[in-house]
Amino acid sequence: IAQINIDNAGLTDKAKIIVGPAITTLSNIKSNASFDLAFIDADKQSNIEYFIQAKRLVRKGGCYYCRQCKYIGNDPTTEATTLRTVGEKGYDGFLYAVNKPQHQLELHFMTAF
Repeated sequence: IAQINIDNAGLTDKAKIIVGPAITTLSNIKSNASFDLAFIDADKQSNIEYFIQAKRLVRKGGCYYCRQCKYIGNDPTTEATTLRTVGEKGYDGFLYAVNKPQHQLELHFMTAF
C-alpha cells in the first residue's frame, strides 16, 4: 500500500521503503542521511532506542512525533511538547519535539505498558 501511495503521489524517485525490524534498519542508515520527520509508533519497550536513532538521523530543525508514550525529564537537544492523555494503558500521550542545533543528547524517556 505504501508503494502505491508513493507512486500515485509522483514521489517514486524521492521516497524509499525499507522493510525489516526497526532497530536493525534504523541502525543501518548512514548518519549523513537527513530526515525532516521521525514518526515513532511501534513496540513501546523500544521507544527510547527508536528516539536515539531518530536523533541521529533527523536534521536540525526537524521534528519527532512519538505516539503512545510518556516523556519524563528534559533533553536539551530538543524543544518538546507532551500531551498526557493517559488511560488504562498508561502511555496514551504523545511527544512532539523539534531537534535543536549544537547540543549533547541527555535524554530521560520512559514508556509504560
